[in-house]
Amino acid sequence: MQKEIGFIIRPPLPKSGKEAARHIREDYEALFLNLPKTIDHLVAEIPYGLEYEQLVEEIRRKKLLPEPVEAWLKDSKPILQRLKEIGGKILTYCYKDPSSFEHGVRTSHNIALLTIRGRIKNEIEVEKWLEQLRWEVEETKKALERERKTMEEEAENYDRSICVSWLEGRWLRNQLKEKFRTWIKYVDQPYLFTPLEVLRRKLAAKGEVSEEEARHLIKEHIRFIHDYVLTNELDEAYLKWTKEKLYWHSRFRGKNT
Repeated sequence: MQKEIGFIIRPPLPKSGKEAARHIREDYEALFLNLPKTIDHLVAEIPYGLEYEQLVEEIRRKKLLPEPVEAWLKDSKPILQRLKEIGGKILTYCYKDPSSFEHGVRTSHNIALLTIRGRIKNEIEVEKWLEQLRWEVEETKKALERERKTMEEEAENYDRSICVSWLEGRWLRNQLKEKFRTWIKYVDQPYLFTPLEVLRRKLAAKGEVSEEEARHLIKEHIRFIHDYVLTNELDEAYLKWTKEKLYWHSRFRGKNT
């Protein structure tokens, strides 16, 4: 019988983590999470009694993630808490390549500085933005191949596995579907990509974008951060922004938040 691995694709939002957690059941033998490998040994202890707060403190004590630690785990917290409910009936693997995570942290830091500078000066340094994002996209592609190899090797040991990821899950599924029986499920839809996510995706797909298009998306990103993120929790900020953009969609009509 061919071994199975399913993919739950969910946006990087806390509320999406809650929806994804509902799909993690006791009959799966292994769970792959898009968290950095550096915390894999600690996450593996959650089904056996490690509390979420203890996880955070251990990560902080050992300096396995940059501060604030809670910010890097927030959208995965519901999934980690679900592991505690299931207990030792499922084994966990954090598959995110450490270098990929580090590159993401570095890019996030530099983009935050460029965002502040762009807001204060009212001037977009397009090439500096693109330089950061091009580098991140290329490093992510390299790391993703290493992540695929890790997942393939580990999943061979189980009859039924499940992976909770963001968009990289689509690529991973396509790479593994010849060797495994696979399926894919999207949760918390529709999801409207933020301006910066759109820019990243265009660079990943085409390798380049025009200066005019990049400038427009960067301006939209700065507005998104200033008008929504700085004054709201991430879930609420995203919902308000999405409602503005997708006001016509039945999911958002009549909502006051």
